[in-house]
Amino acid sequence: MHRFKLSLQFPKPISYSSYTTLHRTTSRNLSSLHTHLHNVRPMASLLDSRAVVRFRGPDTLKFLQGLLTNDVRKFGEPVGDANLTLPTPNLPSVSIPPMYAAMCSPQGRFLYDFFIYGPTRFYGKLDVSGSRPGPDPDELELYADVDASVLDELLETMKKYRLRSKVDIENMAEAFSCWQRADSSSNIFFNHLHYSEAMPLEYNLAGLNAISFDKGCYVGQELIARTHHRGVIRKRLLPLKFVDDCGKEVEQKVAPRSEVIDASSRKKVGSVTTALGCRGLGLLRLEEAFKGSGTGTLAIQGQEDVKVLAIRPAWWPSEWFVDHQQSVAA
Repeated sequence: MHRFKLSLQFPKPISYSSYTTLHRTTSRNLSSLHTHLHNVRPMASLLDSRAVVRFRGPDTLKFLQGLLTNDVRKFGEPVGDANLTLPTPNLPSVSIPPMYAAMCSPQGRFLYDFFIYGPTRFYGKLDVSGSRPGPDPDELELYADVDASVLDELLETMKKYRLRSKVDIENMAEAFSCWQRADSSSNIFFNHLHYSEAMPLEYNLAGLNAISFDKGCYVGQELIARTHHRGVIRKRLLPLKFVDDCGKEVEQKVAPRSEVIDASSRKKVGSVTTALGCRGLGLLRLEEAFKGSGTGTLAIQGQEDVKVLAIRPAWWPSEWFVDHQQSVAA
């Protein structure tokens, strides 16, 4: 995912021989070529659902370190050659890879997520080792790509925690935009997480490297750390498929926040967070979600003709599965 800069790809120039060949192509082939080019997707798309916030000031790292789930101190550390992402042949530069993180309530509930970026810095001076530029804490600034629908609430919440910290928190939505790079085979699918309804662990943020378990204290850290070390998480965000009684996929019949129930017991299993066509994501209890091995035991509340199939992701580590958690608990 690329932010702040629009990345475009241009076709290679056509040589004279290729042009001659094209010129001699039959009108039928030209028509086919025109249709093919007409169906090519754009190389990048503007994400209106995301906005940009800037943090700037000498207390930026200390402030964010006490609020976010990930360890942001690396943005203030000297960077070695192995970590440089934008080397230049004639200027010393420092560029640290982006970081995914979340902010939680004091009760450990998910509030907001952030893609944090440190802009490439160019220096004429070296650090104390004489080999690599050193960061100036007074000039440090970080950018965060956040959910635009909660931007005002996010800014208000973070400013409450600022107190006397020397950090400016600015809405940069007018100055910067977020872009999604895509190609002809990309399937863009966005998830809208429900705020204050689940823990970051239940949204699988640990598997997305958004949580550091050795960084120290931050808001909501106590409950998150205790749950992680106990190793028992009873519900998680899962991919879903919506089908009818015959197993045929159904389109555009399920809306976000629809309740998922057990078709036999009528008990609530979870809820849909995102739906697009016949696919979606939902926060479900694992034991009920995979009971019956996906034979259609789940349904949408009020739409019992729409069955829900919970998909077990292949990338999940073994400790996330119910059998493993039950053995750990025992």
